[in-house]
Amino acid sequence: MRAPLTPLKAFLSDSERGQTGFGNVGDNRMSHWLSVAQAAERICVSTRNDSVEYAKTLSHSVLPPREQRPTQIEGDGREPSDSLGKLAERFRLEAEDMERAGCFELALVTVSSVCRALTDAPISQRLLATVHMGRVMRQMGDLDSAKEVYTGVATTAMSVGEKPIAAHGHIGLGVVAAERGNQPDQKAHYQKALELAPLGSPVERSSHQGLMVVAVARNDLADALLHGWRAHDLSPPKSDVQYEVIGNMARVAHEGGFFGAAKAGFEFVLQHSTVARIRIVSIGGAVRTAASLGLKEEALRYVDLGFLEVHKGAPRHDAARFYLWCAEAFAKLGDVESRNSLAERAGQIADADGFHEVRHRSEALLNQPTLSTTSRPSSQIAGRRPAFFESDSVRIGINRLEALAV
Repeated sequence: MRAPLTPLKAFLSDSERGQTGFGNVGDNRMSHWLSVAQAAERICVSTRNDSVEYAKTLSHSVLPPREQRPTQIEGDGREPSDSLGKLAERFRLEAEDMERAGCFELALVTVSSVCRALTDAPISQRLLATVHMGRVMRQMGDLDSAKEVYTGVATTAMSVGEKPIAAHGHIGLGVVAAERGNQPDQKAHYQKALELAPLGSPVERSSHQGLMVVAVARNDLADALLHGWRAHDLSPPKSDVQYEVIGNMARVAHEGGFFGAAKAGFEFVLQHSTVARIRIVSIGGAVRTAASLGLKEEALRYVDLGFLEVHKGAPRHDAARFYLWCAEAFAKLGDVESRNSLAERAGQIADADGFHEVRHRSEALLNQPTLSTTSRPSSQIAGRRPAFFESDSVRIGINRLEALAV
C-alpha cells in the first residue's frame, strides 16, 4: 500500500495532472485544499486535546462552517458527539470536494491524516474514515490497496456489531469487483450490503445503485430500473448523488433500446452536474446513444466534450470506460480507424490498472472488422422478452426518464 505524499508534493502532483479549470482568475481551490491538507497533517501528529485546540485557531478561510455531512456516514444517520469526531467529518467534507475535482493526491493526504488522528476515537469513526480512504485509493486506480482497506472495514465492523458500516465496506468491495470485471463477486457484495443496510439509509441507496449496475450488465433491465428508481428516491433532491443515479438509469434505457429516454437522462445530467466522474459516464452514454440514432455529428461533439472531462481528472476506470464506449460508438458508425484508436487507449489503461472487463471488450473491438453496438433495437428485445415491455414498472420508469426532457 503506497504511503500518501506530503501535502506539498500532493499539491504539485495534482497540479501537474493537467487539471483544467484551476487556472482561472479567482479560482483558488487548490491553494485552499493545500492549506486543508497541511492542517489535517498537523492535527494527526497532535494529541487529541491539542488537535481540538489547534482546530479552534484555524480561520474560516481554511475550514469555513458547513452544514453538510460526508456521504459515507453511520447507517442510522447518527452524528459524532465529540469535538474530534465532528472535526474529522469536517475534513472529510473538504476531501470529498477534492475528489470531485479529481485532486486525489490531496484527498488521500487529507483522509489518511484524519484516519491517524482518530486512532483513539470510537471505532465507528475510525472505520468510516478508513472506508473513505479506500474510496480515494480506488479512484486513483489502486484497486489492491482499496480491496485490502474495504475488506478490513467489513470484517472489523461485523466483529463489533457495526452492520451499517460493514455495508459500506461491502459496497466498496462491490465497486472493486465491478472494476475488475467480476460480476458474481460484485452482485454478492451489493446484496450483502443491502441485507446490512438500515431501511431508507444512504447505504441502502448505494446498495440499490450497485445492484442496478449489475442488472444492466446482465441485461436484467426491469430489475435495473426498479433498483435505480429506489436509489433515486433515496437520494437528496438535486444532488450529485441523484444525478449519478439518473445517468446510470439512462444507461439502462439505452441498453433496452429506449434511446429517447436515454438521451433525456444523459442530457439532464450534463445540464446539472459539474463533477467529472459523473459527467464522463453520461457523456459516454450520450456518444453511444447518438451513434445508435445515426447522429454522427452529435456523437463527435460529445466525444470532444468527454476528452475535456477526462483531462479535468475523471477517475481512471471512468476514463477507460469512456474511451471504450466511444470506440463502440465509432464501430456502430463504421469508423474503423477511430474505433481502433479509442479501443487501444481503453486497453492501455485497463492493462495498467487491471480493469479486466474493459480489457476484454476493447480486445473484442480490435479483433473484429465490424462489431455491432452493445445496444439492441427495441424490437429485438421485445421478441425475446415480451414480459419486459408489459411490465408497468418498466413503463413508469421509462416515462419518468423521458419526462426529464420536458
